[in-house]
This record gives sequence, structure tokens and C-alpha cells, in this order.
Amino acid sequence: MKKRQKIALCILCFLFASTLLASNEFIIESFKALPNDMAGSVYAKKDGNNEFCGLIKVKTGIKEDLDFSSSLKFNLFEKKKPGEYWVYVSPGEGRLTLYAEGFTPKHFHITSEKIESKRSYELLVRAKEEQKIPVSILTDQVDAEKWLDGELLGTGDNFQVVPGKYRLSIKKEGYKEYSAEVLFDKDNALIKDIELKQIQPVEVHITSSPLGTDIYIDNTLIGKTNKGTYLYPGTYSLKLSQSGYVDINEKIVVKETAKNTFNYNLEKNTGIMRLKISPPDAKVLINKTEHTGKKELEFAPGRYLLEVSKPGYYEDSKVIELKRGETAEIVLSLIQKTGNFQLSIGPLEAACRLMQGEKVIQSWTGMKRINDLPVGDYELLCTADKHQAEKRTFSIIENSSTVLDIQMQEGVLRQSSDYRIKEVFVQGGSFRMGDVWGGGFDGEKPIHNVTLSSFYIGKYEVTQALYKEIMGNNPSYFKGDNLPVVGVTWYNAVEFCNKLSEKAGLQKVYTISGTSVRADFTKSGYRLPTEAEWEYAARSGGREDRKWSGTNTEGELGNYAWYDSNSGNKTHPVGTKKANDLGIYDMSGNVYEWCWDWKGNYSSFSQTNPTGPST
Repeated sequence: MKKRQKIALCILCFLFASTLLASNEFIIESFKALPNDMAGSVYAKKDGNNEFCGLIKVKTGIKEDLDFSSSLKFNLFEKKKPGEYWVYVSPGEGRLTLYAEGFTPKHFHITSEKIESKRSYELLVRAKEEQKIPVSILTDQVDAEKWLDGELLGTGDNFQVVPGKYRLSIKKEGYKEYSAEVLFDKDNALIKDIELKQIQPVEVHITSSPLGTDIYIDNTLIGKTNKGTYLYPGTYSLKLSQSGYVDINEKIVVKETAKNTFNYNLEKNTGIMRLKISPPDAKVLINKTEHTGKKELEFAPGRYLLEVSKPGYYEDSKVIELKRGETAEIVLSLIQKTGNFQLSIGPLEAACRLMQGEKVIQSWTGMKRINDLPVGDYELLCTADKHQAEKRTFSIIENSSTVLDIQMQEGVLRQSSDYRIKEVFVQGGSFRMGDVWGGGFDGEKPIHNVTLSSFYIGKYEVTQALYKEIMGNNPSYFKGDNLPVVGVTWYNAVEFCNKLSEKAGLQKVYTISGTSVRADFTKSGYRLPTEAEWEYAARSGGREDRKWSGTNTEGELGNYAWYDSNSGNKTHPVGTKKANDLGIYDMSGNVYEWCWDWKGNYSSFSQTNPTGPST
């Protein structure tokens, strides 16, 4: 019994001694939930019952280490940084006890807020004796900054601080920073005779890619990269900013003896918009700014309105969300506004050509109906043997039908008011061009593949009557209105084509300046055939069983051509022998015919619509 009494007495003595040593107390300043703090969820932990805990962030200015216990089911704590502890507790209501050396334990009853899983809370705690005392810090630089534990006190000499140990720093631009451990209490309230050592500014070089980036030092713009400047040794806030790039924000340390060169590569703050617009000449607006014809554009991330339009098409638009580093492939095709066209014509053998501006849209013979023809203005030209040519202009209107009924008038093909030549439509195709039969001239080799678009060609050789009417002269040796014109140079021939086009109201193909002649094959007027077109038409569409125009048999040649065996060494009226399979006369015999091409060697490669050598 006496032994037990002694043990109990020892325990009471120990508790009494601990109470005497605990000269300070905890003061709870506040406790609250942090609804916008996600730490309790992001860094969630589970208790022994596999339930997610709540997180209490205990913040204090007490320098001694804290310890915790709880009446809740579970608690775990960690010191995140000086003055801040994270305490995990089980959900519910309960009591949190705080401990520290030299402090009386503090039992905090959690009643104002119920602890919930994955939520964050804040508990502010201070020491009862955290009563500030007046202190003085004196240096030889009256406007120097005084800092305690990283917090600025000011530039004066006298301050109020809580007693304790601190890291004192004194800073001034142009002087080396002073740093030392100090103790402030009732007996140590004066720090004096601190002398700051003056230093010189050092070179600092700041470069970037790309150049021309704005440089901010401590939020002050000092220029653009590449930039050299002078700074005192120390730590600075650096910001680099350029439109279209992500800002760089960081701390830099300028050292007294180091090479202070700072290099940066800025990351683009843009995305790529790659456009595939149809038709390609449509008007393109992006946020009301025109970008017609551009295929790839670079913009800052954001939302953009793409608008595309063209006369004769339905407008379209699209909203584009462009992200940084993204290449957005944008495909937008406009839908054409269309109408229908219908033609009834007599005679049914009439050759018709539909044009829009300088472009031939379609060619055909006889009646025609075209559905979904794009809206716009058109010209229709119709020719037929022993009939006067007909030219009509009309418009195609959206969702409507345009109907033409033409009865061509019989009469002379060419009158003083109509200079159009009788034409034959030649359907395009592919053929082997050159001496496919063997035994020909070297200039007819090598054989090569040629593809031609459809075209029109004169049914007859140009007569002396037409040439004289157009040019005002007749250079032929043998005279006769219906004889083919001869004695014509190549330059005379292209000039004749232009004048004939002009009188027929068509666009001139040739631009002539002295002996310089340029051809625009998109024009609607008359022109010389290319060599490939002439050979294709002479061989009835490139047929290899037509060595002569209209026949493959020399014994039949006299039925199709005037040549040395039957011509009597003179020219003969056009169209008096048989036509070839396409209805074209005198493609073999009678007289030579000019083509567009300059004389040159053939290529062995396949060609499409060749126009011969350039010179």
C-alpha cells in the first residue's frame, strides 16, 4: 500500500512540474471551412475505417514544433512548411488537442463545423505571450530595408516585434545584403552599428528566341531582347512578353562574380488554321477580316468566325475553336445556285457552243437540256450548213428554267454582217501522234501519246473571197473566189484570225507586236490549229487506219484529195472532193495549211494539249 502511494505521489509531482514548465498557452483565433480549397480532395487520405478524412490546415506563428491528438477515429499530421501543419481527421465531430514544448496542452472542441470527408478547414493558433515589444535596428544607411524571416518590416529604425529568434536581413540597392541570426526579448531590443558594404552594378544580358520580346524587371519595362543592362547583384522578378507567345515569369539571381547571361526560348501561343475552301476564289472572312486565297493562317488561341461567300453561291460560315499548338483542318465547300436550260433548235444538225465570258462551257449538236447549270449570264452560238449563224445571250436564274426555241434561217453562211466560218466539232481524245505507219520523215518521230480537249475546226480551207473581204487583198497566183487562198505568210495567217474574230464579235486570241505573237487559248475567237489538233482532225480523230485524210488506200486517194497525179499543178475549189470521216474537206492535198506550232523535234513523253516549242 505504501509503495502504491509513492508511485501516485511521483505522478502528481511530475504533472505539477510539467505545469510549472508550461509557461505559455495556445490561443485559438479562428476555425472555418475553406470551400474553395481543393487540397482536402486532391491530397485525400483514408482512416482505419477506409473513410476519406477531412483536412485541417493549422497555421501559427509559434516557432516551437506542434503535436496533435484527436478524439476522432483517426488523425495524422505533417509539417508542410514553417508555421503550417496539415492534420487529417476522421469525419464527424470531436476534439483536437494541440501540444508544444513550453505550452499547456489545448483542447479544441470542433463544434462550429462538422468535419466532412475530402473538405479543407483552417485553424489559426497563436501563443498567449505573442505580445510585441519595441525594438530598434540601426544601420549606416538610413533608407535600407529591414526584413525578419523573409517579411519586410520597413525602412525605418524602430519596430514592434514578438520576442524570439529571427533571421535579420538588411537590403539596399547598390549594397551587399546583410544577414544574421538575432534574438529579440526585453533585454535584447537594440541592434546597431550595422555597416552595409557598397557594391557595383554588373552586366546582365537577356536574350530570347524570337527576338524583340519585351523585358520586364520587377514589373518595369526596360526594353526588348536582345538587351544588355546593368543590375546590382540580387534577386529579381523577370517577365518576357511578346504577342503570339506564352509569357515567361521567373526569378533570376544576378551574381556579383558570375556571367549573368539569361537565354530563353518562347513557346508559341498560337494555333494553325489550314483552309481548304471551294471554290478557291471565294471571299474568306475570319472575324470580319478578309483572308481570301490564303491556305494556312496562324492565330492566337480562341474562338473564330469563318465566313465564305461568292456571287452565284450560297454563303456559309463556321465557328472554329482554335487551341494552342493545334492545327485545325477546315474544309468548307460552297453550294452553287443553279437553274435549268432547255434548247429546241432546227435544223437538228446545228452545232451549238455554250460560253460564259471567255470559257466554253459545253458543245453539242441539236437539242439540249442542261439541269443544275450555275446561275449567271451566258452566250449561245449555233451554226449549220446553208443557214445563217445564230447568237443568243441569256441568263440562268436560281431555281428557274430558261427555255430557248431557235429556228435558224436558211441562207448564205457568211454575209457582210456575219463573218463566222463553217465549223466542224471535233470530240477530244487521245492518239499516237507521228509516223505510226513507218517510212515517214525524221521530223515525224518519235511516236508519242497526245491527249486533246474538244475543239472546232474550219470545214473548208479559207477561200480567196473570205480572205479578201477580211484582209482587203488577195495574194493568190491562181485566182477564184472559191479557190483556197495561197501566198499567205504565217504572220498574215494570225493577223487574219484576229481580224475575223473582231468582225464576228469574238475575243481576239493573238497579241501581235511586230514579229512577236502571243496566244491566249482561253479566248473565244478564231486561231490556227496546233500541229497536234491538225493531225488529229486530218486522221478523223487520230485513227491509225487513215494514212490519208479519209482513206487508208492509195487507190482511193483521188476521191479525197487534189494532188500531183490529178491536180494539173493548180489549185481547185474547196470542198469538191470527199470529206473525211469528221466531215472536213481537203485535209490531204490541194494546198498546204498553217499550224500554230514552231518547227521543232518531238518529245517521246506523253503530252496534253501541246502547243509546240516556244521559239
